[in-house]
Amino acid sequence: MSPTPKLVLTHSSYLAPLLPFLSRLSLHPSVSRLVPARLARSRGRPRGGFAVRVTVPTGKGWKMIARDGTSVQEVFVVTTLSEAALRSAVNALLGVAPPAAPLPPPRTRMSPGEFGRSLPGGKEWGEEPWNKPR
Repeated sequence: MSPTPKLVLTHSSYLAPLLPFLSRLSLHPSVSRLVPARLARSRGRPRGGFAVRVTVPTGKGWKMIARDGTSVQEVFVVTTLSEAALRSAVNALLGVAPPAAPLPPPRTRMSPGEFGRSLPGGKEWGEEPWNKPR
């Protein structure tokens, strides 16, 4: 029997940390059903730890990819949540910090006109000895 009515267990093999994660995700009120699907080996290098990402929309929700080492498992989520809302729920369960706010644009060099034309000492811009015409 499945741990929660929303979690469909159809296979005999799952990623080790996937079922506890899906059990916690099934407690979300907007998640109707969680269906773990194909389990495969990835061709890339193993990444550190368990990770889940929301990938593409389906007819009634979203497809997620769960990764642990070199193993990858698809998970289909039947939900009314938007991609951003589901992604934030997944990140909250994984303990991942939300993306940082974008940095402000870099400061540009200020032109002489921004402070007026005079410099300290009563000099004007361009009056330095190295700028004098010969």
